[in-house]
Amino acid sequence: MLVSPAFPRTWPPSPNSRGSVVRYAFATRLKPGIADGAEMAAPWARVTLEATGEQRVEQLSRRLRPLGIQGVRPLGLAEITLVDRETEAGERLLAGGTQARSNLVRDVTCGWISRQGVVAATTTPLHPGFVRWLACSRTGR
Repeated sequence: MLVSPAFPRTWPPSPNSRGSVVRYAFATRLKPGIADGAEMAAPWARVTLEATGEQRVEQLSRRLRPLGIQGVRPLGLAEITLVDRETEAGERLLAGGTQARSNLVRDVTCGWISRQGVVAATTTPLHPGFVRWLACSRTGR
């Protein structure tokens, strides 16, 4: 099981309100005969976290739905650093206002989209305003 970085429930953030974010749980598995990729399944759960600390888990599917093969490669030091800062980026989104519009949020999310494009293709359409603001390049930023 893997989990996406935080995505804001609404975008753009209002200047004085705190945010609400969602993260998506999805599955991956190695497939015999494929050394440089993994089979990805569509998100099967969505976790909502409110700035108040309230959390909700919503099951999206009872069965894993294969999406396709995602290429994999070793991560560089800069990418590992961004993965390690996913929680911080989510906290900035929860803080709302200008905190939500940070370069860290953009870098973390664009990096994930570039590494998990197969799954991202199912989650990013649910957050169109945020994705437009991200303006990710095909290589992550």
